[in-house]
Amino acid sequence: SPSSGRTDRIEKVKEYRAVPSMRRYLIVENTGIGAAMHHRQTADAEWTVTPLVAGKTLMLPEIGIEVPLAEFYEDTGLPDEPDEGR
Repeated sequence: SPSSGRTDRIEKVKEYRAVPSMRRYLIVENTGIGAAMHHRQTADAEWTVTPLVAGKTLMLPEIGIEVPLAEFYEDTGLPDEPDEGR
């Protein structure tokens, strides 16, 4: 939500960096099809952020799952692009 955006994008990322076993953190947009995948290969590696937009697939190789991002948004009526003003 707009009120928790800062928490999700800044504070939670900092918290999760401190957890060695945390390898992926996905932030899903609520104003359009989009997400940000924060990931790292090892506990001491830096996080990499990969933006996901309409037409892309969310890949979670650790658990063998691949899901088109658009499937999360089916029947929501949200546009393909997030509203940056929110």
